[in-house]
Amino acid sequence: MKKDGGKRMKLKYQLFCIDFDGTIAYDAYPNVGELIPGSKETMLKIKELGGKIAIWTCRTDKWAEDAKDFLDKNGIPYDKFNKPFDEHVNLYGGDNSRKVFADVYIDDRCILWNGEAVDWYKLQNFIFTYEEWKVGDTIECMEDCWGNFKKGERFEIAKLNIDADFISFGPIGGAGYYD
Repeated sequence: MKKDGGKRMKLKYQLFCIDFDGTIAYDAYPNVGELIPGSKETMLKIKELGGKIAIWTCRTDKWAEDAKDFLDKNGIPYDKFNKPFDEHVNLYGGDNSRKVFADVYIDDRCILWNGEAVDWYKLQNFIFTYEEWKVGDTIECMEDCWGNFKKGERFEIAKLNIDADFISFGPIGGAGYYD
């Protein structure tokens, strides 16, 4: 579990529509370019924090399959590929539209990047926020650690001392491990 000065990362938005060429991988169409630094890590963090990702690209047929293979081979998560999110399909009665509805559209052709590769580290400032931890908040173990804690286990913050960079946590509803 990571301590981050008494703050935890949260998503500002939930639904992300992300382009492929020039956004996740450097533009080398019809080939697939190299992975753009920060894209995989940011997309993993979006998923970890409960966001949904639709890859929306002009690629079709074999070239779309090349992009999917690249994403899968590199462990880059996505929920949909050139398809809208299920909640919108159900709401609007089909998925025939070329329009995908999302909270955020990430594309190298937007005014912010103007055709240059997306700077994912700069982008993180727009999509993530930090919230102060409080005693009683629950945190989830993101990886097996110290032989005591297993990925997915949830704990309650029992004591918090930001100045000493110290967090005591324990079972939900119980005392802290380091009382």
